[in-house]
Amino acid sequence: MTSSTRQKRGLLLACSLLASIAPAMVAQGPARIMGRVIDPTGAPLRGVDIYLTDTSLETITKSDGSYEIAGVNAGRYTVLAVGGSYRAQRTSIVVRPGESVTVDFAFSLAHVVLPGVEVTSQRSSGYTSAYTFGPTKTAATPIETPQAVSLVTRDFMDDVQAFAMPDVMNRVSGVHPNAAVNDVDIRGFRSHTGPSGSGHRLVNGLRSGFGYFNSPLLANIERLEVLKGPGAMLYGNTNPGGTINLVTKKPSVQRRHMTTLTVGTHSTARAAIDLTGPLNTSRSVLYRLNAGYERTDTFRRVNDRGTFLVAPSITVLPTENTTVTAEFVFSKFDGFLDRGSAIPAQDVAGADISLSLSQPSDWYEVEDLYLNVSLNQRLSDDVTLDMAYLGYAWSEDLAEHRTLNRWVNDGVQTVSRLRYWERVDKSRTDNVTANLTLRPTTGAIGHTILLGADWIAFSTDGGDLWEARTQRVAVERETTNESGETVTVTETVEKPLTFDLVNPVYRNRSEDIRDNYVLRQIRTAGDRADEYRTLGVYLQDQIELSSRLEALIGLRWEFYRDIRDLSLPNEASAQDQRIFVPRFGLTVGLSDEINVYGNVSHGFVPVSPTFIYQPELYRPDG
Repeated sequence: MTSSTRQKRGLLLACSLLASIAPAMVAQGPARIMGRVIDPTGAPLRGVDIYLTDTSLETITKSDGSYEIAGVNAGRYTVLAVGGSYRAQRTSIVVRPGESVTVDFAFSLAHVVLPGVEVTSQRSSGYTSAYTFGPTKTAATPIETPQAVSLVTRDFMDDVQAFAMPDVMNRVSGVHPNAAVNDVDIRGFRSHTGPSGSGHRLVNGLRSGFGYFNSPLLANIERLEVLKGPGAMLYGNTNPGGTINLVTKKPSVQRRHMTTLTVGTHSTARAAIDLTGPLNTSRSVLYRLNAGYERTDTFRRVNDRGTFLVAPSITVLPTENTTVTAEFVFSKFDGFLDRGSAIPAQDVAGADISLSLSQPSDWYEVEDLYLNVSLNQRLSDDVTLDMAYLGYAWSEDLAEHRTLNRWVNDGVQTVSRLRYWERVDKSRTDNVTANLTLRPTTGAIGHTILLGADWIAFSTDGGDLWEARTQRVAVERETTNESGETVTVTETVEKPLTFDLVNPVYRNRSEDIRDNYVLRQIRTAGDRADEYRTLGVYLQDQIELSSRLEALIGLRWEFYRDIRDLSLPNEASAQDQRIFVPRFGLTVGLSDEINVYGNVSHGFVPVSPTFIYQPELYRPDG
């Protein structure tokens, strides 16, 4: 055999060997994972986060719902899909060298995370929301609910640069804000807050304890829901015109960091941060930190103010079916109480809106502190248990000069008489709620049944209040002494506190207040003590009779106890009230985009024990 022949045979043998081992070499390379994600209607879901837990590999679905993760080494993995308001889905897989593994996800209504206290944030962008919590406490699209509800999304709040509730409430139909305080009219019913108000603001479906004179900041708010009409069947003694629910931002499995800075007129400066993401590689512990700060001089004289809010939260996912979330929120307001502008000579057309009765020595400080803890446990695809607690502490410290609604010169009405107030007040609100949601079927009829109970306790000591309407002033006058001589003597007299609206003077009155104001305590802590406790149990069934016809039946039994004079023995001023609150609704679909609905719902406002035991304190017209 010639050397040439031997070389040819060797070359052919080498090629054959390479050809035989090439597939094995390719098979030893990295693998890839691909798939598609769809929503309950079968439509592709864009923007769903796909993760390989315990790795740094992740991606996001495209407009057609597809995704691909390349460069995956062989081994066992858990593929995690997280999309908006849907419950995260996990699938365990085994990846072999060089192979392609397909993992599809189909979200359904059973996977929507919408418990009695919401524990997810909204992922989708825009001015509309795919679901609503307020009208039913269950997963429902707005078009399915037999009650009017307005939703204000985070995107809308960002686009209009809303920093507090009044910035958006004037854009909601049927809602009219009352100045810059925490007070609105909903369908003609005034919805002010505070111990004497019925317009309790809800936070994640639980009763808050916000005060009246300053509004909640929106730095940690994901969405506002305004339920039109009575909401007593689900929430007890709320405003019959409507109920406002603030849904807070929740930790996200996707790592995101955002900072915003804003400057504007009246020396206004705002800053906000929003940080969120996982704390461990398995993404079973998530965090979020929201903070906001505003400092402004406002358009009113002697009315500069500063507001600060910090809201850390954490979510723990110990199992695929369990979610525990804890939120802590602290906010502080430091400025002046703005009661509006005074009007000299009742000339409304010529009023100066910058005019204020406040003095540089006045102050207004408010602190809000609350803790919200929630548990969502999916017992099966059709059974979910939700439990939550919200504890809310509120306090205010006020010193202000305000009008007495009287004039020194009644004929001209340009010099107003004043009153000076110093007030310290505080309150506490506690909530506990539990809901069991079941989705059984009876033949072709589907049900979403809600069994729930909530317990609420509120207390305040009424605070301390001091008032001054006059001040001591040294006055010189001439008099005749025993010798018949005319002499000038100085004596102290009390004169009304006044403010000239035409020639206003703003000065620090601290020394005058301390040395000359005639202060008297007109309220001692305990004089207006108020305490109520209420227990509500409710049953609701949303009945899907067909794809175009749904009915809702809701029943609530409320056990309300209010005490207005805690000094009486054995709670003698307590008033027990037991109320039955029904609710019925019907929704008919005329097309995929148009539904008509009707409902009958009841509300209730408890009668004050003071009115029952001391009716002489009230005017005949109430």
